[in-house]
Amino acid sequence: METLLEAAKKRGVEAEAFTAATRQTSVQFENGRLKKVETSLREGMAVRVIVAGRLGFAAATLPADPLRLLEEAVALAEFGKEAGFSFPAATGVPKEIPVFDETVDRMRPEDLVAMGE
Repeated sequence: METLLEAAKKRGVEAEAFTAATRQTSVQFENGRLKKVETSLREGMAVRVIVAGRLGFAAATLPADPLRLLEEAVALAEFGKEAGFSFPAATGVPKEIPVFDETVDRMRPEDLVAMGE
């Protein structure tokens, strides 16, 4: 992500980028019996840019090529809405923001099955 932001800065393009990762475990019961336990992981990256006052956006699942995402967002900015704002400066912004409950994160599929039973 740092590479993407540096490349945008060198081009004189305002940019913001973020990544997200989600792990989801689902337990399904049917007629009171365990039917299925499934875990999925989704990871993605997105970038928004402001070019000549217009917004551009591109996103992809990981692994992604950050520089290609930047190029796509810049190209799409030509067709984007007028921004009317600037992105905030990066100073003081945390690199990671925890947005989950650690208690839930520690739950195992066995715990979910026990809850369902």
